[in-house]
Amino acid sequence: MIIHGDFDLGQTISENELSNILMVSKIPIREAFIWLSYNENLVNIIPRSGTFVFLSPTRISMISSK
Repeated sequence: MIIHGDFDLGQTISENELSNILMVSKIPIREAFIWLSYNENLVNIIPRSGTFVFLSPTRISMISSK
């Protein structure tokens, strides 16, 4: 969803909204956010603030070259 442009750069992604859209509990959403943050650099998790769409310059060039 992030790579396809469903979310804007810097946009907050709500665990609750995403779990409702995908019809899953918040636990797999939270685990996916952690994985996307540490392995793919697609989100930035800020404790007590939220999860935000984040693309590093390297990641942007990788996506745009596909």
